[in-house]
Amino acid sequence: MIRVYHINKRLIFAFKKEKVSQTEEILYLRDLVERLVIKIAELSSENAELRARLSQHSGNSSRPPSVDGYRKKSCTEILKAGVEKKKRGGQIGHKGNTLHQISHSDFVVEHKPAVCNCGHHFGGVSEYEFLEKRQVFEIPPQRIDVYEHHVYQVRCPVCGQKHKAEFPSGVTAQAQYGNRMRSFIAILNVVCSVPMAKISQIIEDLFGVSINEGTIVSICKQLSGNLEASDKILQQLISNSDVVNADETGIRISKKTSWLHNYSTPFYTYLFPHVKRGTEAIEKGGAFLKDFKGWLIHDCWKPYFKLTNTQHGLCNAHLIRELQFIVENNNRVWAKRMQDFLVKLNKTPFEERLENQTQLKIEYDNICRFAKNEEPPPIQNPTIRKGRKKKTKAINLLERLIEYKEYVLAFAFNKNVPFTNNLAERDLRTAKIKMKVSNCFRSFEGAEHYARIASFISTARKNKHNIFEEIYHSFCGFNFLTVDT
Repeated sequence: MIRVYHINKRLIFAFKKEKVSQTEEILYLRDLVERLVIKIAELSSENAELRARLSQHSGNSSRPPSVDGYRKKSCTEILKAGVEKKKRGGQIGHKGNTLHQISHSDFVVEHKPAVCNCGHHFGGVSEYEFLEKRQVFEIPPQRIDVYEHHVYQVRCPVCGQKHKAEFPSGVTAQAQYGNRMRSFIAILNVVCSVPMAKISQIIEDLFGVSINEGTIVSICKQLSGNLEASDKILQQLISNSDVVNADETGIRISKKTSWLHNYSTPFYTYLFPHVKRGTEAIEKGGAFLKDFKGWLIHDCWKPYFKLTNTQHGLCNAHLIRELQFIVENNNRVWAKRMQDFLVKLNKTPFEERLENQTQLKIEYDNICRFAKNEEPPPIQNPTIRKGRKKKTKAINLLERLIEYKEYVLAFAFNKNVPFTNNLAERDLRTAKIKMKVSNCFRSFEGAEHYARIASFISTARKNKHNIFEEIYHSFCGFNFLTVDT
């Protein structure tokens, strides 16, 4: 009889001297082989999954480029296939941004020779002849101007009534920072993502004034409060747009994972934090899009499909990356064909797409039909009796391409729909930098202040307004959004 001992996950066979029937021995070995085959299948599946994780990079998954290290492989290489590679340096037709001389300078420094080699001293104005000028653009020595406000009172000589002047509305403390200093601090904190301790150090190095972290928090809180009206205006402007890009990214608030949601257009940005990523967050923070009837571009996150009045378009850059993963790890022909089809379709002139709309959809269906035949069916684990069969990433992606065909091809037959959702991703990039620098927000209120200020700054930049001046105006009680409305 054969006995099997499990020691350190290895099978050790021991033979016993007792004689057993050949039939019993065959049945036992058959059962053993079946168990070993199941174990091998499980280990092979686990090994394939782990190898697939190791092979992920920004070019074939949703992982950010920062995880690629020095062996980066961008998805843009696929999108730019067949395009002539540009030479290094400035391109033909590029205007550039060279520093030019101005007509009126602030200061003039004259350089005149004083003594000739023969010993003659130059001194007469008529002896000098002007040759050329050069200009140096320099930051003036940094200093803080202190404005001292005096309040007086006066007594009327006729009736004897006293009249007292009032301090300006923004002057509320015995000593405080002005709006330009506040604007500079807000830019360092939100735009430049400088930690608060370093902001204090920068202010002290530049101006010789020590500022504590609590003051920085108060400044951002005040700016956020001043931007409340602007925030509502942004929501209205975005809801009136024809196309809105939506995305979300993970952030840390009070040592817990939360989410920063984003709705963007080419001219406006609206950010808001929420503890949830799905329906609850979208219904609360994106409530202004409840009746939105334009195009919503996203990454096929299912809660967005609950906006039933909205027309949906999917990010094809994400699909191309996922298809690249199937090509590299599963060597599937259909994935490469679909990838080439989408890239080629994006480069095809819009009028040509409309003319061949029916033919292009048939080609898309043919690739999906070919994929069904190429993809093996999901394997049911014999040890698990209940539940659905586990599907591979390739099958899940294929089913998504079939189910959301109209959304995938939305860009091809609607001129306003973009090919990718990169606009929303770019607007979230500053928040990821903030997370890398500061790791987390200490409170949810602080995250809300950051989101509101970042939304306004991104919107001002998209509309080509000076960031510093617009933040300064916001501290004064108005900005380009509130003035225009």
